[in-house]
Amino acid sequence: MRSLVGRIVGLTLIVTTAAARAEAPRKPEALLMIDGGARLLVANRGTGTVSVVDVKGRRVEKEVAVGRGLSDLRATADADAWLAVDRGAGEVVRIGRRGGAIVRIDAARVDDAARAAVYGDGRRAIVLSPGSRQATLLAWDGAEGLRAVGSIDLPFGPLDAAVLPGGSEALATDAHGGRIALLDLEAKAVRRTWTLPDHNLRAPTITPDGKGVAILAQNAAPYAISTRESVQWSLFMRSWIRIVRIADLRSPDVTDDDLVEDSRTVLLGVVGNGSANPSGLAFGPKGEVAAAVAGTDHVASALGLGEPYDRIPVGRSPVAVAIDPTAAFAYSADAFDDAVTVLDLAAGKPAGVIALSADAGKDGRRPPATLVEEGEALFSDARLSEDGWMSCQTCHADGHTSGVLADTLGDGSYGAAKRTPSLLGVADTAPYGWTGGMRKLEDQVRKSIDTTMRGPEPTPRQVEALTAYLRTLAAPKPAPPADPQAVARGREVFESGRCDACHTEPTYTTPMTYDVGLTDAVGNRAFNPPSLLGVGLRPALLHDAAATSLDDLFRRVKHPDQADLTDREIADLTAFLKSL
Repeated sequence: MRSLVGRIVGLTLIVTTAAARAEAPRKPEALLMIDGGARLLVANRGTGTVSVVDVKGRRVEKEVAVGRGLSDLRATADADAWLAVDRGAGEVVRIGRRGGAIVRIDAARVDDAARAAVYGDGRRAIVLSPGSRQATLLAWDGAEGLRAVGSIDLPFGPLDAAVLPGGSEALATDAHGGRIALLDLEAKAVRRTWTLPDHNLRAPTITPDGKGVAILAQNAAPYAISTRESVQWSLFMRSWIRIVRIADLRSPDVTDDDLVEDSRTVLLGVVGNGSANPSGLAFGPKGEVAAAVAGTDHVASALGLGEPYDRIPVGRSPVAVAIDPTAAFAYSADAFDDAVTVLDLAAGKPAGVIALSADAGKDGRRPPATLVEEGEALFSDARLSEDGWMSCQTCHADGHTSGVLADTLGDGSYGAAKRTPSLLGVADTAPYGWTGGMRKLEDQVRKSIDTTMRGPEPTPRQVEALTAYLRTLAAPKPAPPADPQAVARGREVFESGRCDACHTEPTYTTPMTYDVGLTDAVGNRAFNPPSLLGVGLRPALLHDAAATSLDDLFRRVKHPDQADLTDREIADLTAFLKSL
């Protein structure tokens, strides 16, 4: 391996054979090495199962039904017990070996559980829920089973967290935008928050020296435009590993600018070889590093951060990576191939494929079985862009929005950067673009690939597949309101102020454009109103991201048309909008 610079609850589970579930894609999402590296556990989002892989034999020993849609796996203090996060069911499950079989020990309900991190004595965990903007604290010990022991509300939707040395603090990262938060796990409180100039923050991991947190990130240059040259030279969008200093996180006086200035970035990709959507990160016993890059289907492997790296090809959309205890091999979870690629780190090349599905071809990889599956894979595929620097997922993380400003030709001209909109519920919100210039979703897809991503002309099949997938993206479901009476009063404010003239039920948008007192940098005044479904989950608001929250939108920006609302009206209207 060459040395990463800028090239860079007590129920026995049903054990099923691959053939028994061959019709369902596994969509591997997380990896965990166990038994000293002899076995690999694979969490499958598509089937809610865990595949137990014999590493030496490079085969699936068994597949265990755990839940509906797994998104994470974590080791605990017990070598024979693990935590599985079931985002599909909204719960965290403790599984373990009992008499040679893997069984379900117990579970705890955690709505929209996405990722987890174990801390303290190895019998505590923090679980991140981006939809509810909350971190739930779990515990299990003695006769008491897995249970919630507290929660922490965050000002953003957290996706992941890294527990800092000492075990009583964690750094939570934003699921879409660039915000991070230092959490006090003992006090169950947010200690500090910062905003990085990045988005799509993924896989926060403590660096081998214990002094930093490495975060996979993408960075949209705020003043670049989406010309082919800007995209090609990574001036418009780039990917890197950002390492923030733990000492800075613990300092009470460090500002956003201080944190960024003291941080270090390791560029992923070079001109001609972009690295869109880095998604998984792992360190080896001597500081070896491997980063899974989902958009360009490779793993960047190096002897250490900042060292030259090998760009090892793997399957479609590698979303997680694990390194064995000897750092001889690494493994990537290839989400859209239903496979795990084995990587020979010394040779810097793939060494084999472990098929997770009976539908696999001779190469061990499963081709897409439906048009929607094909579209989901294309959504994350950076080959649709110039040199692989971005995919649809880059700006619309998990179909939502990163909230970043991008100066594209989406409204027909450069000079007025626009906030990337959410695509959740997009099938029912035509026309498209901030100025409502695209009547059909298919035309919007073609235009985005052509004038934003600057990729090759998409085939009719690709456009059909992408739009088929986009039409499956449902509007987000809000959490139950804490104060239903405030929601009811807020609806009255909404209707009496004629907000419903532009934002009409049931989609809370209309197909027209309106002048509501906003002007962009090139003089546009008429905008198509975005749907308000899920508006409380967005990292920024308005076409230019000028409002950072609903409260900011009404109190400082005074939207619409300099409306002057009372504190009570603002609180009630905000409660109503968050219920949508």
